[in-house]
Amino acid sequence: MGFEEIAALLGNGSDLVRQRLSEEIRRLEERGLIESKEADVLKDRFIQEVDKQARRSFKTAKNMGTGVGSIVRELLDLPSRSELQKIVDMMDSHLRDAARPQASYDVPIHNPGTLAKPSAPLEILPGIHTWSIYNDEKGLFFNSYCVETKNGPAIIDPVDPGNDKDRNAILDLGEIKTIIITNRNHVRAASWLAKATKASVFMHVNEEPATEITVDERVKDGDLILDELRVIELPGKSPGEIALIREEDGGQLFIGDALIGRPAGSLSLLPDAKLDDPLRLKRSVRNLIDEQFDALLLADGASVLSDAALLTHAFLRML
Repeated sequence: MGFEEIAALLGNGSDLVRQRLSEEIRRLEERGLIESKEADVLKDRFIQEVDKQARRSFKTAKNMGTGVGSIVRELLDLPSRSELQKIVDMMDSHLRDAARPQASYDVPIHNPGTLAKPSAPLEILPGIHTWSIYNDEKGLFFNSYCVETKNGPAIIDPVDPGNDKDRNAILDLGEIKTIIITNRNHVRAASWLAKATKASVFMHVNEEPATEITVDERVKDGDLILDELRVIELPGKSPGEIALIREEDGGQLFIGDALIGRPAGSLSLLPDAKLDDPLRLKRSVRNLIDEQFDALLLADGASVLSDAALLTHAFLRML
């Protein structure tokens, strides 16, 4: 393959290289390896460098004449995922800070990644236990909660800890009769737990058709579960996404996928590709500005154990 053919294939503007870069950044974003707000910054920041490398390769190819198919193939394969990840790792701190609307607030958090055994139930607030498992595909922890109410414990978005010792520890948290699922993707280990405890499964009516689990109680906005957990509808990620707010002990807000605790101590949204209606979700979560709570307990990522309303409201005002 000669230089002219190479130039014709790649184009003067390195369009294929640009496309490859965009595709790899999108994959990293979808896998949760970079924040959603970082994707555009990455594209803008590194596209000039990609063009520079492409021009350098053109010059090398021209000097070599024919027989440069391997160079072309190498160029078309770049950047690889590992190389893009290195780029992400070397990014200046302000790029990550751009995704932290309240990075300056030093709020107490619960980060499962700091625990030696995150799958074991741990009491992080009075009457509230959590346990977590790490998801390699998403690159973050999935969290479950057991909330003690005056009418018995409720389990929210249960994950399977993966071993009998921790499963038994969950069953020892009390007489579990209520399991709440915040969205269609958080059925998780609810079937196992419902079978083991004979508990009733609660879910929004609009989420049930997308799951195979048996739903015993269908909830809507404003419903009270166990007289303490108020349902808040947050459609957008999916039609029946809900949050739960408990006013006792300063207030705790439990959220499924409407907000993500990543980076630890900050908040973010899932990538648009993971949302049914991104604009609707933003409108929905902005309504949380009217809610008061001290703790924000998230099903994905790191939770905020106090002063959470300050952080959350600041983030929501930026959407």
